[in-house]
Amino acid sequence: MSATRIPLSPYDNIMPRIYAYTIFCLPVKPEQEPRTVHKYLEEALSKTVAQIPFLAGTLVIREPEMQDKRRGRLEVLVPTVASDRAVPLRFQDLTAILDYDDLMADGLPDESLDGKVLLPTGLIADLGTGAAVLVAQANFLEGGCFLSVGLHHSVGDGAAAVKMMQVWAQYCQQLQSPEIAQSPPSVSPESLDRNILKQLWSADGNEPNESAYLEASDELWRFLGVDPVRDDSKSLNGTSSSAAPPKTETSIFYMSGPSLAKLKLAGTKGNITGVTANDVLMAFLWRSITRARFPPGDPIYAKDEAAILDTTFDGRANFSAACPPDYLGNVVLMNTTYLPLASVTSSSTDLSSIASEIRSSLNTISTAQVHSAMTLAASIPDCSHLTFPFATFAGTGLCITSTVNMPLFELNFGAAFDNEGKPESIRSPKSEFASICRRCVVLPRRTNGGFEILISLVEEEMDRLMADNEFTQYARFCCH
Repeated sequence: MSATRIPLSPYDNIMPRIYAYTIFCLPVKPEQEPRTVHKYLEEALSKTVAQIPFLAGTLVIREPEMQDKRRGRLEVLVPTVASDRAVPLRFQDLTAILDYDDLMADGLPDESLDGKVLLPTGLIADLGTGAAVLVAQANFLEGGCFLSVGLHHSVGDGAAAVKMMQVWAQYCQQLQSPEIAQSPPSVSPESLDRNILKQLWSADGNEPNESAYLEASDELWRFLGVDPVRDDSKSLNGTSSSAAPPKTETSIFYMSGPSLAKLKLAGTKGNITGVTANDVLMAFLWRSITRARFPPGDPIYAKDEAAILDTTFDGRANFSAACPPDYLGNVVLMNTTYLPLASVTSSSTDLSSIASEIRSSLNTISTAQVHSAMTLAASIPDCSHLTFPFATFAGTGLCITSTVNMPLFELNFGAAFDNEGKPESIRSPKSEFASICRRCVVLPRRTNGGFEILISLVEEEMDRLMADNEFTQYARFCCH
């Protein structure tokens, strides 16, 4: 089978080489047969692939070339003939053992989202033999469907996944309601163009710098989201440990729209300007989780340590005004805020001052910095074994991923589903990174303005978090 080769961008090449999984929980109408619903989803996925052909591709390691000996670069092989492009949607019937309404009534416990059951493949695929760009599985429970979707992170970030799901859902809706006149989903050629970042970067006067990885500051490496690599004979510069990871516990919390409004009011007092509700939310989570990790009397306070907050952000708007907002690749970067550990955890520190520091660090991000990060990524001599500052249990750092503004609860999969075709819940598989690091993910905002927060901590830390009166004043525990 002939294939078109699509080299990936420098940003793509430095992403963690894992599938980013999302489970969409959809209530199915009683009269609908699982096989019929699966057919709608499958046909809509085929139409989505026709619009976004690289989704049917295979991700492989690109061989070094005479003029470019850098190792570990990736490319996607896409079948040249359109009829050869397909992404299988696996069907699994769990109606005899799982009841959708019961799970939702219990708050959808994390334990019920077992990746070994609900996912089509594991977190990590073998790029040596080739990995599918997109994997998907429709799990049918009594009364509902858990649609598990995994986009390989080397190919696209959260914003790319949102666009893909919008196209898929719209096609699914149209297949079930052909009598309703609707325009087909549109994907611009610019959004599909893997060269557009390089073109915009070059148009701004940037040039390749093969020594950038030797010259870059630690701050720029962290902004890129990668541990420094300054030895061209190896790329594994991160610290590693053979010690067994601590036992963690994952909990789901819910914050209502009114609670967020109340929290923002508390976090913007003192005539602070420019601070957003998301800044205050990040400050609140940073303080609460750091308190749980380092209670009063912990020896770390004698060391005058800094607390570190990493928050992911979509860099498309910073990259260029001409960068498509729905560009279907990776432009996700890391904003870092530093404060004295004792200040972050102290009850005498106003939440507003922490939120203000987060906003200040975000306001310093420039197009030049985003372009420098791409120059750095392009210069790394070997991307095969990169390590990441957030992938550890050590230190005082916390990484928060916020997807709260991703409009995934607005997806409408059509008339076969209750709840107006929209997801009732959106989650990650259980204990996805339990052996790698702690985790904090703000899940997408629901149509009522509330949202869930997934937090994974060491067990005794979780106990302290749930006993924190300030935290529970705003965030309600749902389930483990």
